[in-house]
Amino acid sequence: MQDSISNRIYVISSVAAAIILLSGILVCFSVYKIKYFSVINHSIETVKLYVNKAQIAQQYFLNNVYADGEFVNTGTNSYYKSFYNNIDSATKALKLIENENYTIDNRNIISSDTYSEIQNIKSTFSEMAQLYHLKGFKDKGLEGKMRAQIHYIEKHTATEHMASLLMLRRHEKDFLLRSDMGYVEKFNNEALKFYAIIETSNIQSKTNDSLLTALTAYKAGFNDMVLLHTKIGLTSETGLRGKLSTDMHKFESSIDTISKNLYRRSLANTQYIMMWLAGMFVLLAGAVILSAVYFVRNISKPVARLQTIAQNISEGNINNEQDLNDLRKNKILKNIVLGFDMISYKILTIMDMIQDISTRKHKEALPIFNEKDEVNITLNKIISQLNEIDDEEKKRYWHNEGMAKFAQIFRKNDYTEAHSVYDELLCNVVKYTGALQGALYELSENEEHMEMKSCYAYDRKKYIYMNVSKGEGLTGEAWNDKEMIFITDVPKNYAYIKSGLGQMQPTCVVVIPLMANLQVHGLLELSALKEIEPYKLSFLQELAEAIGSFLKNNHMNEKTKKLLDETTQLTEQLRAQEEEMRQNMEELLATQETLTRGVAVHT
Repeated sequence: MQDSISNRIYVISSVAAAIILLSGILVCFSVYKIKYFSVINHSIETVKLYVNKAQIAQQYFLNNVYADGEFVNTGTNSYYKSFYNNIDSATKALKLIENENYTIDNRNIISSDTYSEIQNIKSTFSEMAQLYHLKGFKDKGLEGKMRAQIHYIEKHTATEHMASLLMLRRHEKDFLLRSDMGYVEKFNNEALKFYAIIETSNIQSKTNDSLLTALTAYKAGFNDMVLLHTKIGLTSETGLRGKLSTDMHKFESSIDTISKNLYRRSLANTQYIMMWLAGMFVLLAGAVILSAVYFVRNISKPVARLQTIAQNISEGNINNEQDLNDLRKNKILKNIVLGFDMISYKILTIMDMIQDISTRKHKEALPIFNEKDEVNITLNKIISQLNEIDDEEKKRYWHNEGMAKFAQIFRKNDYTEAHSVYDELLCNVVKYTGALQGALYELSENEEHMEMKSCYAYDRKKYIYMNVSKGEGLTGEAWNDKEMIFITDVPKNYAYIKSGLGQMQPTCVVVIPLMANLQVHGLLELSALKEIEPYKLSFLQELAEAIGSFLKNNHMNEKTKKLLDETTQLTEQLRAQEEEMRQNMEELLATQETLTRGVAVHT
């Protein structure tokens, strides 16, 4: 009978192991699905990143297009190209997702509407850029033709009619500055008045006809300019600008919907794992109970007590040590009791371990006792896959959060106050990458050397100012080669990291050129006591492009501000001269009146 019971115990153990193995296989499949959705989500995040870069390029384009000589002359610039490159990259990323046949609920996650939305963004931006190029600036495009006509009119208009002409030009400038349609009506009314002035003026007929022709062309050009501005959009909510904003919002909503669906399905798979494990546990408990029922028919009270223990296990009560101690005295049921001990312990251990693994409390590999330890082998596969998923997700989140953080720093700071951004920018770079000290250099105005704009170390700003020439040291070498320098074998003469506890030589140093349009506009130097990871270096290289563009635009804005100050000064001088001429004219009139009265009295 003992052999029969031992055989039954062997059968029960085999069934339990099969159930556990099946549970592990199904859990592995569910983890695979979670990883599957994670891969899709990574691709979607890549699309989001490209679209975000395109939005930044679009904003920079709109901020600089009015006075960008490169765009006026060629119809393109770095921001224009950056927008198209990022939109094309986002489209290619969507195409890759479609080619991989990723599906949710047996439907492709990328629909034709998504492609239409991103193409609408591209076509709207292209149309708006063409209109800006048609508008031109100064002596180019439509604005250049208008200036040529008005300059001809100014040159041939009598001095006494100049006030009316200036009022006409004032309405033109007011419209271009304020985008208010009320100035269009004022302009056209003033143009009609000026028509009448020219027609009644005492100038040669040929000159008069030329002035009328020029005024007609100038008026037509202004109204064409009004129509062009209306198409582009007088505000950010109207015209092509409003349409571009709407198209971008619609595309972002579609991508967000896909991300939410991916998150929902990933969460559903996690819940499925827990439910399946709970179901397997119930089936296992049921198998134990059925076996106990069979033994009751052959053994009376001891088997009945085993049934009670099995019932407790099925209800989740694994602690039956007192009852099992009594049954261990029964030699016939000795092996069965031992089997109950092993099953209870194994179930309890597996339940705790799976709970810890699913909640990420346990991330280390479990010990493998022998080559047949299929449960721990399966759990180790789950742990390894989940660790890989978590590690990649953390790195992607760290990268995207960092790009968003520094994009926010760029957006919230006006270029006119760019120098106040340097300290905040360097401080955040040092802290976010885990470095201990850093320096930010900007190309000097004469472009002969790099000037240190900010120095930061040990969680505080350092007031150190120095210049670096091309080819001088690591920073000068990075400038000269236009490539990142990353060294872990730091020279002994390199600057030490100092603190209140002493000084230490850095373990690694990285110098990154800050470039825009293949030109170096600054340098970023970081040093740390531990080696900077490759994914952080990749992040720094991408961030360097954004900082390079910021430095370039800052330099352009400083030049523009300088020219504006010179123009303002010249305007004040002309205004003072005009006032002096007016006073002289009044004095001449007064003198003339006095002479006239003297002649009359003498007569």
